Amino acid sequence: MAEWFMGNEMSGTYESTTKGENICHNPHKMNSNGFWDATDIDDTFKFSVPLMAFQLSAVFFVSQIVAFLLRPFKQPAVVSQIIGGILLGPTLLGRVDSRIDPFRYSSFDSLASLSTLGFMFFQFLVGVKMDPSIIRTSGKKAMTIGILALVFPLVWATYSSILLRYLLDMDPTARRMVYYVGAANSMTEFPVIATLLTELKILNSELGRLALSSAMICDLSNTFVSLTTTSFKVGEGEILKSLWAILSCAAYVIVVVFIVRPALFWVIRNTPEGEPVKEIYIIIILVVAMISGIISVAIGQHVLLGPFILGLAIPDGPPLGSALVQRLDSIVSGLLVPLFLTTSGLRTNLKSITLTTKSLAMFVFMILLSLVAKFTATMLPCLYCKMPFRDSLSLSLIMNAKGIIEMLTYNTWMDNKVIDDEIFSIMVVTVVLAAGTISPIVGALYDPSRKYAGYRKRNILHSRRDAVLRIISCINEEENVPTTIKLLEISNASRESPIHVHVIHLLELVGRASPLLISHQLQRRTSSSPSRSESIINAFRYFEQQHKDVVNVQAFTAIAPIESMHEDICTLALDKGTSLIIIPFHKRLGANGTMDLGQNAMRNLNKNVLDRAPCSVAILIDRWNVGGSIHVLPMQAVYRVGMLFLGDADDREALAYANRMAEDPSVKLTVVRLIPSSGVHGLESERILDDMVVKDFRLNTMRNTGVEYREEVVRDGEHTASIILAMEEANDLILVGRRHSMDSPLVFGLSEWNEYPELGVIGDVLASSDIHNRVSILVVQQQAILD
Repeated sequence: MAEWFMGNEMSGTYESTTKGENICHNPHKMNSNGFWDATDIDDTFKFSVPLMAFQLSAVFFVSQIVAFLLRPFKQPAVVSQIIGGILLGPTLLGRVDSRIDPFRYSSFDSLASLSTLGFMFFQFLVGVKMDPSIIRTSGKKAMTIGILALVFPLVWATYSSILLRYLLDMDPTARRMVYYVGAANSMTEFPVIATLLTELKILNSELGRLALSSAMICDLSNTFVSLTTTSFKVGEGEILKSLWAILSCAAYVIVVVFIVRPALFWVIRNTPEGEPVKEIYIIIILVVAMISGIISVAIGQHVLLGPFILGLAIPDGPPLGSALVQRLDSIVSGLLVPLFLTTSGLRTNLKSITLTTKSLAMFVFMILLSLVAKFTATMLPCLYCKMPFRDSLSLSLIMNAKGIIEMLTYNTWMDNKVIDDEIFSIMVVTVVLAAGTISPIVGALYDPSRKYAGYRKRNILHSRRDAVLRIISCINEEENVPTTIKLLEISNASRESPIHVHVIHLLELVGRASPLLISHQLQRRTSSSPSRSESIINAFRYFEQQHKDVVNVQAFTAIAPIESMHEDICTLALDKGTSLIIIPFHKRLGANGTMDLGQNAMRNLNKNVLDRAPCSVAILIDRWNVGGSIHVLPMQAVYRVGMLFLGDADDREALAYANRMAEDPSVKLTVVRLIPSSGVHGLESERILDDMVVKDFRLNTMRNTGVEYREEVVRDGEHTASIILAMEEANDLILVGRRHSMDSPLVFGLSEWNEYPELGVIGDVLASSDIHNRVSILVVQQQAILD
């Protein structure tokens, strides 16, 4: 971390003066007697507790108001929090009237100490979320970018600072600071990059994974360099002292790796599957994190080094890593880190920037020089690896992102009297400008959904009858498995047209910063106490064994933020050339016959898949398996499948899937085509395609006694609803298309009660909560083809 270059002090003592006034309070007086006992209205705030409570409230509300005002400009949270502090500080509020400035008291050091403690736990969580093992699998591209993005700007900053000190006449402070200004802007910090990618919702995109791996390599390399530099600084030129400082750091790392980490694995082994980690273990770990900060200071390092290394030793993900993140993240990231950023803004005085000094021009030049050097160091390897120019440009901007770690560095320098108010304010403005411009520019440049645009036909309707049918099946929870397997079972896998199933178990990213897409080998020996993913894989392994030579299953586990989990699904569908993605509906039928409340996050995931998928998509509404075991599949001699055909592309795709199912001897298929009584409607080209597909279906099934086709003349949407009700009572599974023309008399009036737009009008009627039939529903959307 760059802040370790300048030593290990971070005093947290802030002096706040306004118009030459410094008003002190007695830190031993905690609570006042209120306004009624005060001679002046601000006497109440000369006591510690009400003062700090008022300062925290002011910081929170002002930063939230600024965030609301900046929302249309797509600004990251760090910008609003720093600007909120600037508005509350000497730049604005401190110059209006000293009597209304709640931060003029010398108690500001208490607020800063609290924010620094929060930052220590933030660094601890950064270590918990960071998975250094991904460096081994990051590839040469990420390794090259990560190392070059550190070494080239750092060397360039060193050379430029030496050249400037030789060419220009500078005062001693400026001569000392010119290198550190360049070096600080040469760093790429993993937490900053991870936060930016999360806010842009591209964390698990192809570019996001590359940026995250490169930033981790750069940050860990920077940490090693900083640790070594600080150790030599502690020695103050004495080799023996420096050697002892390095050895003490090595001893601390050895204790953490060989004593603390095995103890943490012992905690995990003694935590039953699915059970939370005991409260006492969490408390002990948090206490050890604070002690590790004390040890860091004792061995001459920064107070944040110990918690960071301890966090790296904690196994990420569930149960331990996710438990720590869930307990700490809301208070640390939601309150204490914003408090740190806002207090940094409070220290910023834009009035101190004179814009006339030679030193100011030199510092601005060094900042720009470092940013250009890092931009070049990232851009050139990307272009050499033949990355698209827009992606290369986006990655170069991402690696130049600034945020909370840079603010920590500048605060440390300010505390150590290395820089003055003017340089500190310039640095803060640099962070705000970098964070405020890079985020919206990258959001405009990089659109991960571009690669999913459909120029090739990847759907069931246009697949050859003798070709492999490739399906992606998404599983949210174990209860989705039986119905999904039954659907695959009646999809008529055969030697002429086998089915390749790619199963993805979807897990929310908790307790780690890096998303994962894990490929499982189904031939691996079954564990005696399988995890959730292993239980799902075992069920599909059994399904594959039952259908040898006609079914092939490959299992994956996707661990990613739900907001961007569709990237893993769509990317896998594109790579595997699948024709259909099956995703479960976000609600499930309960044992009492009613739909549960569901998860809105999973609903948004379904919507994202529908919008971006490079192939056809089907939403499966499960009403077969109600509280059943993952291994118990519903068994019956005949499965009654109904298909409601109104017309348009989605219905044609659903009919193609139903046509395939009809070839299975255990399936009895009923297709009902609805025809408006008012005559023809819609586009003539769509009607021609509908007639062609229906004609082909009837020719293919004319000798199949298990298929029934009939046409119903329908007056309006109410008549359509009555036919739907009759089909529900007569079938186990109903296939419908998702999208229909709203001008059609077949759906007239039905859209007024549309609760789930992602299911379409007919799918919404079938899934309505007032219908209690145990019939499952498959809502099909055909791939959108670009001309």
